[in-house]
Amino acid sequence: MRTDNLIIDGTNLEYRIFYISRKAKTSNRAGEMTYCIDKFLDTFEKLIKQFDPTNVYAAWDKKLTYPSTNFRKELLDNQYKAGRSKPADIQEMFDQEVKLIEILESLGVRSLYPKVLEADDICAWLAKELSGRSVVVSVDQDLLQLVSPTVSVYNLKDLITVENFEEKRGVTPEQFVLYKAIKGDQSDNIPGIEGYGEVRSKRLAANWDNTNVTDEIKTIVEKNIKLIDLHYGYEFQEGEKQAYEEQFKYVSGVTTDMGKFKTLCERYDFTKHLNNIDNWKRIVNRNNIVDIINRLA
Repeated sequence: MRTDNLIIDGTNLEYRIFYISRKAKTSNRAGEMTYCIDKFLDTFEKLIKQFDPTNVYAAWDKKLTYPSTNFRKELLDNQYKAGRSKPADIQEMFDQEVKLIEILESLGVRSLYPKVLEADDICAWLAKELSGRSVVVSVDQDLLQLVSPTVSVYNLKDLITVENFEEKRGVTPEQFVLYKAIKGDQSDNIPGIEGYGEVRSKRLAANWDNTNVTDEIKTIVEKNIKLIDLHYGYEFQEGEKQAYEEQFKYVSGVTTDMGKFKTLCERYDFTKHLNNIDNWKRIVNRNNIVDIINRLA
């Protein structure tokens, strides 16, 4: 399958890899942990081969403005995602993230960061603004709202498209945000309508325009739509959209530098990927991620 744009929810994928690989921790000769980087590059290689993209973008949760707050936390009185806990060794992932992003950029990946929101919001902006066909890579179900005739979402198992969306999710793409607003989102600590589980929420979303609901329910749903609708987020939050536009102008000039990739593999002792350098060259050249500006001797 060939796509014009591959949009990776970098932080989401990074967390998934961290939880899967942290039990078998590996490090380089300097004692630096490398297991997240190694597994991420393995996954990245598979994604490139599978989707044959022309351009690759990665969105990360690291905020440009920190410390900061955002409208979602304010709407939920700072309870947004308040129930989430992080393992004691999570810093190992963040320490590796700096090196990982540097390596990905040497392979032509264009990284973007939110001003005060999240990587999800950047993915939504990219999915709307980029021309051609796009595949968004994330296991976060919130990203399913981006599915359209030109955008698909890959959760590392299934490719969710506009054609199979209702079969896979039980609602249409147009009903998805409304369904989530009715049901709520326990993982993000967003309360839904009391007594409405998955089946009942889907039924109400499908018949919303023909159902008389109370003002209380309308108020809850309208508030939740603001929290869940990713396009609302970057349009509403002051300075957010402008931050994406400015970064996009800069990263559009990012080009693949295989010489730098080789240097980084040597610096961080990624023997496997260094030995696989010819394969990486073929992948990058075949998929035309960007022009090669430095070739290996």
